Amino acid sequence: AEYGLETAEFAAANGLLKPIPGQTRENSLELLTRATKTLVRATNGLTTASKSGDKLPEHITACAEGISQVAAAVRSVASTIDDKDTQVKVICAGKAVNAEMLTVIDECRQLAIDNTNLQKQKNLGRALFKWKGALTSLLE
Repeated sequence: AEYGLETAEFAAANGLLKPIPGQTRENSLELLTRATKTLVRATNGLTTASKSGDKLPEHITACAEGISQVAAAVRSVASTIDDKDTQVKVICAGKAVNAEMLTVIDECRQLAIDNTNLQKQKNLGRALFKWKGALTSLLE
């Protein structure tokens, strides 16, 4: 996912990012909405499991799928924008969401090992706050 957004960012910065034939801005935005909802659901499942000390692999896999979907949707949305600076801005916002999601996953892993540790709970709370901020920025 990160590699795809890096490539898209490079293409956008050089005026080379073009939409997929038949792709409209409305379709791309709908794809982004669905992808973010998928990622939010996966994140909720992951955080709930980590807080209760449950096993995480299934939830982490769901998050990885959500990250991939967000990356594809961000690239799609950016490709429907004519201004290359705006394309880069959208792609960077998508990269931020996915980077913060990786931090959330890491904090969930830490918490799942010791789910009564208050510092680990706070760390997860901070990571979720930053991720939600990045998600809000992407969707604006």
